[in-house]
Parts: sequence; structure tokens; C-alpha cells
Amino acid sequence: MRCNMEVLKNVSIKPYTSMKVGGNVKEIFFPEDTDDIIDVLNKCNEVIVIGNCSNLIIPDGYYDKSFMILRDNFSKIRKDGYRIVAESGATMKALSRFALKSYLKGFEFLDGIPGTVGGGIFMNAGAYGPVISDVLESVRAIRDGKIVSYTKEQLDFSQRHSSFQTNREIIVGATFIGEEGDQKEIEAVINDLNGRRREKQPLEYPSCGSVFKRPENGFASKIIDECGLKGLRIGGAEVSKKHAGFIINVDNASYEDVVSLIQKVHDIVLEKTGISLETEVKILR
Repeated sequence: MRCNMEVLKNVSIKPYTSMKVGGNVKEIFFPEDTDDIIDVLNKCNEVIVIGNCSNLIIPDGYYDKSFMILRDNFSKIRKDGYRIVAESGATMKALSRFALKSYLKGFEFLDGIPGTVGGGIFMNAGAYGPVISDVLESVRAIRDGKIVSYTKEQLDFSQRHSSFQTNREIIVGATFIGEEGDQKEIEAVINDLNGRRREKQPLEYPSCGSVFKRPENGFASKIIDECGLKGLRIGGAEVSKKHAGFIINVDNASYEDVVSLIQKVHDIVLEKTGISLETEVKILR
């Protein structure tokens, strides 16, 4: 393993999560290239890969697992004609802003999603209709210690799903393709979407964004609101009064607070409506 790769032992994962929940973990690796990633995979029998950790809830106390963070340390972006090539640790906001500077449209919706390119592809992240696979051309991943490439058609994309959720391969980069656009018009769309987010979402609190997937018969947030659950609270975790689809950390919430509240919302909605909401966030046990 490269001797100067940053590795932290027995440290809190909480500062690296968007929910601001989680205890100490065995170790955290910060690779800077694919060779580093392969080295970590060879060293560890199991490693959990995160970016902004915007869709993952990690237990409190000591969690005896190894983590690998692909974020600022693995975030290069470059232009190739109408294509954008990005490493998986680049944020979706950075990708959106790079597209803006490159006069490429189609990436505006990514600007307010608080995650990385790798996490976005893993979850097929989206907002206000479009999803990241709409602008995706291909993905580079590590499988069995080697770099492999996939077209988006090979990756089984659907609502908040990709094949990476089951194949255990590590996303290391992607190529996106956009359309030439007017920079002022692109910026106007970004500003409009971000204004709508600020108006409707509790961005001032730590959260994992939308907790539940959209069910077939409506929006999760609307269903939760109609069940009268806005403001429901367990410990420091609360169903946002601004957007019922968000569970927010209002007062140093614990892992148990957050997970218990998610379960309670699920159970009340099921009892009142017969709808079993499926979580969009991933909960580690």
C-alpha cells in the first residue's frame, strides 16, 4: 500500500456524514488514485465506500468496519468535446458547475443534490424529474482488482437503483454527455431549481434528503404529511415541518433516534394508508 496515502484509525465517522450521526470506525482510507483503491481492496476483506455519505446512516458506538472515502481526494473533472469525464469523488454540484462553465446543458438538476458522482450513479440520483443516468454515457469501475467499463445500458438503471447496488464493484469515474446551451439560460435554470429547494427543503439542518422512495401511488412526502406526521420527533430527530419527506437532525440526534423515527413513520403510514414506504436511505446495522 502506498506509504503516504492518508489513513485514520479508530476515528469518528460523524463529521464525514450529511446526517451527522455515527460513532468511531475501525479505519478510514483516503485514496488519491485507482492504484490506491485497488491496494485498499486487496488489504481489506470488506470495505464500505462513501463519498459525501449523504444517503447512509451509520451506527453510534464503535463500528468495526473499514471505510474508504472518495471525495475531494478523488474529484478531477475534465472536458472532452460535448463530454465531461469525472472521477467518482467529484460532487454533483461540481459536475453541474463544470457543465455550466462548459456551456453544456442537461446537468442543472444535479446542482443541489448533496452527493458525489459515484454516489449519484450508485443510487441513480435525481431531482425534479431528471436522473443522473439521463446524462450518463459510461462508467468506469473496479472489478476483481481491474478497471472495467460499462455503457449505461448495461447498468440496470431504474428509480433510485443501479446494478452497482448488488454487484459490489467500486465506481471510480464516469463519462457524461450534454448538449450545447446558452450559459445564461443554464444558470437561470440552476438558480430557479436552487430557489425552489431553499423554499421547500430544510437545508439548514443535517439530513439525508428524502428518506423514502416515491411509491407508485403518489409522493412519499405528501403521504407522510397527510398522515399528520410533520414535526413528529424522537430524541433529536424530527420529521421536517417544511418537507415531510426529510428527517432532520435538530438536536444532536443519535443513530437510534433516526432509525426509530424512520420505522415509526413507516409503521404509521402503513397503518393509516396500507402503503409500505421503501427507504431510499441505506441503514447500516
